[in-house]
Amino acid sequence: MLVLTICAFRKAGMGEDEFHHYMSEIHAPLIRDLLVKHGITRYSMTHNTTHTRSLVPQIQDSQFANNNAYDMVTQIRFPEIDNFVSFRNDPFYVEKIMPDHDRFTDPDRVL
Repeated sequence: MLVLTICAFRKAGMGEDEFHHYMSEIHAPLIRDLLVKHGITRYSMTHNTTHTRSLVPQIQDSQFANNNAYDMVTQIRFPEIDNFVSFRNDPFYVEKIMPDHDRFTDPDRVL
C-alpha cells in the first residue's frame, strides 16, 4: 500500500470558504470515478481552516515545531505505484483534472 500526501495552498485571491467548497463540491466529484477506475483505494481531504490553524499552538511543542499554513491536506492511497501512474496518465486526468487544479490551487506552493 502506498500513500501520497499533498499539502495544498489555495489560489491567490480565492477566499477560504470558496476554496473548501470547490474542493469538496466540484473537484472531488470530478475525480471520483477515475479514482475507482484506476484502483485507488482511498481519497481523503482534510480542510485546514483559519480556525483549525488557530488551535495548533495548544498542541505545538518542539517535536511539532514546523507548522505550515496550508489550506488542505489530501491523501491518496493505492495498492501499487502502477495504479497511480495509470491514473495520472489517463486522458480524462490530463484533459480535465490537471487543468482543474489551476482553478483553485497555487501550484508553486503545493508540497
